[in-house]
Amino acid sequence: NSQIALSVMSATTEGLIANPNCTTELSPPHIVVPYGGSFSVNCSTSPTLTEGMGWEASQDGIPLKDGVSFLSLTVSNVTDWKISAQCFSNLKDGEQCVKKLPIAVYKMPDHVSMSLPSLMGPMVEDEEYRLKCGIVNVAPARNVYVRWYKGSQLIQETSNDTSLLPVNMSFDFDLRAQSGDDGTQIWCEASLQFFAPGPKFPPIFEHSHKTLLPIIQDKVENQKESEVVLARHLQFPGTYACTVSNERGTRTKYFTVNPAPRDRTTFTAIIGGFVVLGVTLAVILAHFLKPDGMFSFNKASYQATPSGPV
Repeated sequence: NSQIALSVMSATTEGLIANPNCTTELSPPHIVVPYGGSFSVNCSTSPTLTEGMGWEASQDGIPLKDGVSFLSLTVSNVTDWKISAQCFSNLKDGEQCVKKLPIAVYKMPDHVSMSLPSLMGPMVEDEEYRLKCGIVNVAPARNVYVRWYKGSQLIQETSNDTSLLPVNMSFDFDLRAQSGDDGTQIWCEASLQFFAPGPKFPPIFEHSHKTLLPIIQDKVENQKESEVVLARHLQFPGTYACTVSNERGTRTKYFTVNPAPRDRTTFTAIIGGFVVLGVTLAVILAHFLKPDGMFSFNKASYQATPSGPV
């Protein structure tokens, strides 16, 4: 997403005269206002030390007023991109205190977009491509910062102008395509950053510019998952070399084919049969073997049947 945000950063200002009796304070101490907008700021000082005060401003200034120690400046329609204002107070000891009001006049961009180089196909790995982030009609240019993101990673932040007036801006980023970036989203984000305290605005999203990076990679994937991957002569154990070539060059990948695990059910059954047979023979030998190593078998008793009549 090309994105616009307005944010504020810290800054400090001091009175122009380092006089211990200068107690002039501004509320708020800074102003961030859109072009054509309005603002109001209060200036106050010690009533016991001050004879009078006023506002010097490029718009709607207030001349010296005697006998006051509190004076507000209100500008209803800011039409000066370089507007300036400062509160001054005349002290009873003859000194004058001046407090300058930092004012930032801004205009949000009309449009933020990102452009890719014209490609006939996917990006090629290890090649460098220049991406452009365009910001239309923004001010002040010196407060514009652009961040480049690849996925969720911030990869670059830049600012390169000092103008206070509305301008069109373009920021470049040189991307070196990597195979791991394939399908990654990349975008630019523009923000206006000022001093604090001041208004903080949520990001304003422009047109969607989520860009996927199609990148040619040096790999070939098998698309026929239900078919045999290896040819017949590659089904024997060993080390093989796979070489692929295209207009970018040639690469070779070595891989090892290991024998597949065999079914040992039959082998286990045969071993079990031999074990049972051995146990049976051991029982027989233990029963019939005599101490002198001879076998002894008892002959069954037999009684002849009388042949005469009963």
